[in-house]
Amino acid sequence: MIYSPVDLQADVKIYYPRARDNQMRCRPDILEFMITKTDLYGTSGGKLSYLSRSRKMQLARIVRFSPFRHLLSLSVRIIVPRHRTGVLVVGYNDSGHILMLRHVFHPLTPWGLPGGWLEKGESPADCAKRELQEETGLSGKFGPIVYSSFESKPAHIGIAFMAQIDPGAVELSPEIIDAEWFGPASLPEPLLPFVRNAIDAANQHLGHWQMPERGKNE
Repeated sequence: MIYSPVDLQADVKIYYPRARDNQMRCRPDILEFMITKTDLYGTSGGKLSYLSRSRKMQLARIVRFSPFRHLLSLSVRIIVPRHRTGVLVVGYNDSGHILMLRHVFHPLTPWGLPGGWLEKGESPADCAKRELQEETGLSGKFGPIVYSSFESKPAHIGIAFMAQIDPGAVELSPEIIDAEWFGPASLPEPLLPFVRNAIDAANQHLGHWQMPERGKNE
């Protein structure tokens, strides 16, 4: 397939199949109508807001072709805001105690939950499992997300899972000083508000989540 550049009003160039290509026929004026400066940057009053249903159907057919699907994917990566994402684990043992870690790099609130930053292309659940294993050498059977919020220092989205921690030997990572089990009423202080809220939410959810029995597959 041969591609020709089209210089749009959005200060970008895209490539579309030449009209003589039998796989697709598309006029540059339609492309310019599809993507203008207002549409690319998501401001109000873009032309797409005033399309008739027939024109919307026409555009829907156009964007099925590979070049335009790639363009849509690229526009999401450019336009949609990105946030850091932190994932924590509220992990319980069979006695209902919560696993807390004392961190090297948390000078003001050293005690917290296992967790860390979401890596590129990683799901929150996979991040929770990875961080638990990396920081403690332990694994667990994970339940639902019990708490999520936007945190401002630093700006990020926080997600907390609850889990039943499997018995095993603790192997601390270099960034963890201690790992201890605490009862819900005897947690170490001080705690970050997100950590406190996540634990409170998990405790409330604990009665509704049937923790898996040992030796049985979930």
